[in-house]
Amino acid sequence: MKKLFVLSALLPLLAVAQDKSKNFKLNGKTKSLAYKVDWVYLQYRGNGEWKTDSTQLKNGRYVFTGKIEEPVQGRLRVKYAETEPGKKVVLNVMRDMTSVFIERGRIKVVSVDSFSNVKVKGSAAHTEFVKLNKATKPFEDKMEPLYIKYTEYGK
Repeated sequence: MKKLFVLSALLPLLAVAQDKSKNFKLNGKTKSLAYKVDWVYLQYRGNGEWKTDSTQLKNGRYVFTGKIEEPVQGRLRVKYAETEPGKKVVLNVMRDMTSVFIERGRIKVVSVDSFSNVKVKGSAAHTEFVKLNKATKPFEDKMEPLYIKYTEYGK
């Protein structure tokens, strides 16, 4: 009877420990950005729905935590502080946004000189994503002039 009581008392703890394995923690750091960062946003799809989280930068660092079932592609985006009262920095997708694959465990992201120039550690899925992007870059470069013409003809 004592064993049954102890087992029933430990069962919720085991369930929580199992659930903890689905957690991710993304630690971010910025270096030498042109503008002062005010907020960082993380958007990703988990459990069939879009999730958006935000945090303010503190001493050039930020942290996001959450639960995911499998590796997912997330989008990190920045909001800069006003350069002067009433003067906002306009969002530039090529400078202020990046994709990062999120997976269980700890992930480190360091943004150097722009928010889109990142180094990621702790995500094997992101490492493979970078390899894929490098492999397809020559094809994307060849497609760029065609995209420009396509846009011109659309007008």
